[in-house]
Parts: sequence; structure tokens; C-alpha cells
Amino acid sequence: MVAKNIQLTFFLIIFTIAAILGFLVLKPYINVLILAGTFAIIFYPLYDGAVGKKKTAFNKRVAAVLTIFFILAIVLLPLTIIGMQVVREGQSLYQTLQDANSNETSVLADIPESSNPHVARLQEQARAFLTKIADEPLQYIEQGTDWLGASAGPFFRSLAGTILGFFLWAFSLYYFFKDGDKIKQVLITASPLNDKYDNEIIQRMRRAVKSVIGGTLVVTLIQGVLVGVGFAFFGVPLPAIWGSVAVLTALIPTIGTGIVSFPAILFLFFTGDTTSALFLLIWSMGFVGMVDNFLRPILLEKGVQIHPLLILLSVLGGISFFGPIGFITGPLVMTLLSEFMSIYRQLVLGEGGEV
Repeated sequence: MVAKNIQLTFFLIIFTIAAILGFLVLKPYINVLILAGTFAIIFYPLYDGAVGKKKTAFNKRVAAVLTIFFILAIVLLPLTIIGMQVVREGQSLYQTLQDANSNETSVLADIPESSNPHVARLQEQARAFLTKIADEPLQYIEQGTDWLGASAGPFFRSLAGTILGFFLWAFSLYYFFKDGDKIKQVLITASPLNDKYDNEIIQRMRRAVKSVIGGTLVVTLIQGVLVGVGFAFFGVPLPAIWGSVAVLTALIPTIGTGIVSFPAILFLFFTGDTTSALFLLIWSMGFVGMVDNFLRPILLEKGVQIHPLLILLSVLGGISFFGPIGFITGPLVMTLLSEFMSIYRQLVLGEGGEV
């Protein structure tokens, strides 16, 4: 008995060390694996339909490749084009601010100085205030230029890392599709829980991922794209940038994209383009607003309810912690935590009977 306890203790120590080292080895690619797993869950029905009834190894390989190309065509390619447009508009905004600040002509330059000393003093204070406002953006631009110069090397290293991450994502997604059933069986075998509970947990995770990612984030992305399209069509400046902002505001319950659309409508109205303002109002209420009402119920999985505030905070926190990929990783982590809390209440505390 003593010898057996020593062996078990030694094994647990070695196993713990190996698990920690394995986590450290995979840590740089956790986000890639999570992203690939998320896409595999959402698009698995498409892959399964492409495989057909004869689930041979050849059919699985072909179906996995075709599904990945389909994802690239309908998801990643449009997002890449939108991202490039956002960069171009950001560069245009930068140049506009730089040109505006290089012009030293004061807003009050055409107004003659008053002979009244009190009015003249107010004019001088106004000039100083406007000059300060004009100088601050220039300072930010100069600081940004210095930062870009200092970050050129890390940027290209990050670009190389992004390219590597893309290939790892595609490689991982291929095997998640092709060997998904085997991976599921390995997880069930390794789990100490009853297989019935393991299968139920996996199904709950699948429903949660499809609901949060497919039923919430996809809807917000579509709303953001529609906002940008409307802005571009009706002449609102920087449509891609404002569309990107609308993606985040769409997560806010009740108000949503109105935070971005309403000021744009006022901008068109006060600049004299009342017709465009009216049509943008119709576009925002009729198309952008109705997407949430019609598309979300179709994409949401029954039995999964995640509070909108939790989704909003998880997106913002995920972006802060994980970077851009946190837009998906943050809600996914909180969804898994929420589901495990529900499972804990039912399995450990005995609330509600079966899982």
C-alpha cells in the first residue's frame, strides 16, 4: 500500500509538471485554437452536409477543405475588405487633421479687433482658446507619428505572426472538422463524469456557442455593415469607421446602433441635405433595426439565455485582454463559465434534477 501511494504521488507530480509545460507550449496559440473551435461548431452542419451519407476518409477531407474555402469567401474576405477600408479612412482622417493643423489661420482672423478694451480682451482669449484646440490634435498626430516609427519593427513581426496564426487556424479547423467525432470521444473518455453527463455538457456548450456567436455577434456585425453601407450611400463621412463603431454599439440593449445613426442623421439635416437625412432615418429604422428583430430569433438556439449586459462587457473585456480576437474569445469564455455554473448547480447542488 505504501509503495502504491508513492507511485501515485510520483505520477501526479510528473503529470502536473507535464500538464503545466504542455499549457505553456500551447499558450501562444490558445486564441487560434479557440477561434478554430468556434468556427468548427458554427459551420459543422455545413461540413456534415458536404460529407454526405458516405463518411469516408476522402469525403471528410474534401468536405473540410471546401467548408474552409466557403468560410473564407463569406466571412474572412469581406471582413478583410472592410478592415482595409477602415485603415484607408483612418489614414484620410489623419491627413485631414494634419492639413487642418498646418493652417495657422485663426477662425477670428477676418474679424477686426474691437476698439473696446473689454471686447478686444474677449477676442484675444477666444483666439488663444481656438489656437489651443487646434494645437492639441497636431500634438496627438506628432505623438502618433513617433509611435508608428518606433513600432515599425513590432508591427511587421506582428504581421508575420498574423500570417502564421491564419495558417494555424486553417490547419486546426481542418482537423476539427475531419476528426471532430474522435476529439469528442477523447474528451468523453478522459472525463471522470458519466458519459451521459459528458454528452449533455458538450451539447450545452455547442448550443451556447451557436447562440452567442451566431445569434448575437453575427447580428451585430451585419448591423454594423448595414450602418456603414447607409452612411456611404447617403454621404456621411468615414462610413467604414462609423460602421465599426456601430458593431460595438449594437451590443447595447434598446439603444443599439442609434448612438451612431442619430448623430449622422442630424449632421445631414443641419448641413442642408434633408432628403438624405430622411432616407437615412428610414434606412436605420427599417433595415438596420429590423435585422435584430428578424435574424436574431432565427440564429438563437432554444434554451440558451445570456444577458445582453454580460455579452457587452465580455466583448469589451475580451478585446482589452485578448486583443482583436477577444471580440469572440471574451463572450465565449463568459458563455462557458455561465454554462458550467448551471451544470454545477444541477450536478453538485442537486438543483433541477438531471443536467
